[in-house]
Amino acid sequence: MRLNTAELNTFALAFFLLSARRVVSNPLRLLVLDDPLQNMDESTVTAVARGLAKLLRLWKILDRAENSMPWQVMLLLHSEEDVERIRQEAPCAVYSLPWLSPAERQVPVHACEAIARENSWLRNDLQRIDMLVRCQAN
Repeated sequence: MRLNTAELNTFALAFFLLSARRVVSNPLRLLVLDDPLQNMDESTVTAVARGLAKLLRLWKILDRAENSMPWQVMLLLHSEEDVERIRQEAPCAVYSLPWLSPAERQVPVHACEAIARENSWLRNDLQRIDMLVRCQAN
């Protein structure tokens, strides 16, 4: 009982990310994290975002040295404030899923509608999500 919930979540996330590359059977080399920043305050989210940016830079160096496909991390975030903090600290592409928004839309969203990437400081060597996910019409 020495750590609060945010510190415990940060520790668990750090432990997971440090051991994630050891998984042998991950042919996509993709980590999907569903709202890993829950119960974290602003300063903790910023610290995690900075740590994630440093970790991704390290992974990039290791992947080049191993001459292997790069690892990627997909964060599914529920808070727009967390999205902004991640966007400011780490190279990323941000996609808002309009069908999950609580606001009413004037025009219904079609299942195969393209999802636009919002302004992010995205480096050219990152792959766009729409190139990975293909929508198949029924």
